[in-house]
Amino acid sequence: MKQLLLILTYLFISVSSFAGDSLLYYLEKLHENPQIAYYLNRVSFEYSETKKDSCYIFAQRAYQVALKNNDTVEIAKALANLGESKTNLGQPDLVLRNYKEALKLFMIKKDYFQMSRMHNRLGILYNEIGENTTAVEHYREAIRIQHEHKINKKIEYIYNNIATSLYNVGELELARNYLDSAISVYKRTGNNRGISYANANLGMIYIYKKEYSKAKYYIDLSYKEIRKNDDILKLISTYKLYGLLYMNKENKELALAYADSALTASYQLDFIEITNSTYNFYFVIYKHFKLYETALVYLEKYHNINDSLRNIEKTRILTETKVRFDLELNEQKVINLNNENELNKLMISTQKRWIWVLTGGFFVLLALIGFILFLKKEKYQAEKKLVQKGIENMSVQSPIIKKEEFIEESEKYTTSNLTDEQKESLTQEIIDLFENQKIYLDPECSISMLENKLETNKTYISQVINEKFEQNFKSILKEYRIREATSLLILPENKNLTIEAISQKVGFKSKSVFNTAFKSIHGITPSFFQKENSVA
Repeated sequence: MKQLLLILTYLFISVSSFAGDSLLYYLEKLHENPQIAYYLNRVSFEYSETKKDSCYIFAQRAYQVALKNNDTVEIAKALANLGESKTNLGQPDLVLRNYKEALKLFMIKKDYFQMSRMHNRLGILYNEIGENTTAVEHYREAIRIQHEHKINKKIEYIYNNIATSLYNVGELELARNYLDSAISVYKRTGNNRGISYANANLGMIYIYKKEYSKAKYYIDLSYKEIRKNDDILKLISTYKLYGLLYMNKENKELALAYADSALTASYQLDFIEITNSTYNFYFVIYKHFKLYETALVYLEKYHNINDSLRNIEKTRILTETKVRFDLELNEQKVINLNNENELNKLMISTQKRWIWVLTGGFFVLLALIGFILFLKKEKYQAEKKLVQKGIENMSVQSPIIKKEEFIEESEKYTTSNLTDEQKESLTQEIIDLFENQKIYLDPECSISMLENKLETNKTYISQVINEKFEQNFKSILKEYRIREATSLLILPENKNLTIEAISQKVGFKSKSVFNTAFKSIHGITPSFFQKENSVA
């Protein structure tokens, strides 16, 4: 019964996202002004489903910027996104703490839409950990806030979500009423996908109520829309709904046929969790029909799934295909043997000529491919050397890189009042700011910032940088940032960070500027460096 409940909970589709805009749009806005917490939060939210590490990086940055600007609303959003970045850690208490802190701030600001949104997120969290009664309480509070303050913004998603928890506690009629309300809003806004998800949920309810004709009607409606949108993930859920329907109707063959369809579709996604869930679905079906030995096989797969299982399945399919091909080929050979001898001789002669032509062409093509691969290998080895050189350079602590264009620069300051002792003291203070305080990580780092921190003027700072480091301020700033980025790219724990996240972390305001600066120092792009370092 527990396994069946897990399957039903998975199939009862929950739509919880308020996001509707593209990641690219917000990244472009963020590049225009990296100090706007709103866009940092939007990018973080867009990454929340795909890259938890990047979600965390941008949420943390949004929190810092919002805190600096005393922007309570964006602070609360950042806290919510920080919680979202931790949802895969298996520690719901961490997520709950962030959500509740965010909700408290939204209540202070009386931001009713965001209050409703946070109650919705809390409902989703409690639903995932099986506390459906508490989840229902939060969903109802989210709906109450929207109705009381006449918001009605994305409320259909909350209707869909509360139906999930109500279904899990056995409140089927009430769940159906909420789904009807969700469908009404979806129709008014023209959201056909939302209608298809709600229809799937209605089908689930009618299966549970043993009203199978109605269940099939709603599942068919959902299936038609999902096929139109080529939504593989939802298609798998629909196949399982069909399988569950026929399992309850005691039709083993059709139930297993739809389970097979779900498994085939899950291979297209190459998403191991979905494949694993499908194995669990097989277990439920075989257990229902009291085929316990087969059920235990799938239960074992469910608990021990790994990449080799998929490879075994692919090998099985290839083997069956090869056997069928060999049989067809043998049949064709038998037919050919019954033809006239003269015709056979002519065919053999023609085949031989073509074999020679194709063989010659094959070796020419092989030689050409080999030459191209050789050139690519040479280029690849050269770039790998640049990666290794970049890693080796990380051990060099001195920031001074001599540049020929600054050899004669010191002549500009022959009338300067700085003594040698003052120059040396200022040099050490500049090194301390870069080496120890890492001032370069601040995106707003400038020579004016050094002027304030060192309590001197720009001319003296420029003079010391030119004379002692034989560079200008922008060159030193760029080198330190690239050195820090190289260090981050080398660390194994950062292998999942995006290039945008790395560039933000080391102080660059634009990914394109970061790429240009990185290539000017290392001779390769940061993405190639990251890829080769992770392979190594």
